Amino acid sequence: HNGRVFDLQASVKDLSSSQPLRIAAVGEKGGSVWTFDGGARRHVRLPGTELMRVCWHPDGEHVLTGSAEGAICVRDASSGQTSATLQAAREDEVYGLEVLSEEGLLAAGAGETVQLWDLNRATRTSLAAFTATESGVHFGGLRNPDRKAFVFSIAARGRILSAALSDGSLRLLDSETL
Repeated sequence: HNGRVFDLQASVKDLSSSQPLRIAAVGEKGGSVWTFDGGARRHVRLPGTELMRVCWHPDGEHVLTGSAEGAICVRDASSGQTSATLQAAREDEVYGLEVLSEEGLLAAGAGETVQLWDLNRATRTSLAAFTATESGVHFGGLRNPDRKAFVFSIAARGRILSAALSDGSLRLLDSETL
């Protein structure tokens, strides 16, 4: 991998699985997918610049990348080719990607929002927008003169989504009622 790495994800959660281990990593100069199958190793480049986040599609054959340009790309892990692009934001980075279900529900953090996407239909199904807390610490200095609450990261456990924001707050959401 060239340049800084911003995120990485493994395709399998259990190394005793019969599936080959695949690692996807993204950063300032695009991304890569490495496949380790027995003694064989294969590398595929993911084109782009400033790819901020990566996660595995539920089908295990695609990776999702979130960019500094606000796009979420669905990419074939074997070729790096983009099969769909979801525009999460026009001027903000995608700082969070988390698959919520095997049926293809995706949570994305972009700008001041957490969004839910149906990967099968390539459509956004819901969006929650945040405003900064008055008592919070506001990061970004000159890059954030309006003191906005940007989503820095998201995580999911069951139906609970947590979002870490640039105002120093943590917001909890229910993915079923978002």
